[in-house]
Amino acid sequence: MNSLLLSVAAVLSNFAASGMDHTPLDALLKAYVSDSLVDYNGLKENRAALDRYLEEAGNITLPTFQGWSQNDQLAFLINVYNASTLQLIIDGYPVDSIKSLGSFISSPWDKKSVLLFGKKVSLDTLEHKIIRKNYAEPRIHFALVCAALGCPSLRGEAYLGDALDAQLDDQTRSFLNTPEKNRLDREKKVLWLSPIFKWYRSDFEATSNSLNAFVAPYMDAPDTAKNLEGFELSFTDYDWALNDQAKGSK
Repeated sequence: MNSLLLSVAAVLSNFAASGMDHTPLDALLKAYVSDSLVDYNGLKENRAALDRYLEEAGNITLPTFQGWSQNDQLAFLINVYNASTLQLIIDGYPVDSIKSLGSFISSPWDKKSVLLFGKKVSLDTLEHKIIRKNYAEPRIHFALVCAALGCPSLRGEAYLGDALDAQLDDQTRSFLNTPEKNRLDREKKVLWLSPIFKWYRSDFEATSNSLNAFVAPYMDAPDTAKNLEGFELSFTDYDWALNDQAKGSK
């Protein structure tokens, strides 16, 4: 009996160490995200599963979280950020931009709208004081989605620890090959990048010598040189309009 109990305990321990089950969020993303746009009307009408997922995620204890692998931790935090942003939008929907959910004295990212480890924190706290502070992974900027058309696309599946590296690489490549956000002007030798690279430049340069060096391996433009150091940097405009299926992309 003791050996059986030990076997059961080992199985449960291994399950806990593998992180949270993100299947409910995965199903929601598959149902309501298409071509990087969100069916906020449909999601709002059927929000119970999203609310339940976030409640369960928010009640994960810090010791439990700390027992997970780094990839499981980061996948969990990215999923909570994106799911909480969806919840924030449908709480105020219809809305033209996430920025409209702020006020004169605070932004929507300052609201304590995220349940994490049993208490409410803001999206800014989750992104800057937890994710960016504790995980030296610049590719998170292509996974965290602020519900704007200028953002990277919201992935139509949940992030998972054992697939995280491939998912982040795919997000980075996809974003960098979206011409209205990032592109090369070979004739003028100009590298046009999203303002995300300006806002978080230090994150990218912490793992690469320059922005040019960071983006080069991910850009699929014809005859792209792996060394883009000779290209001048310029930044594209950021579109804050909501990534809403009902309105379509611009």
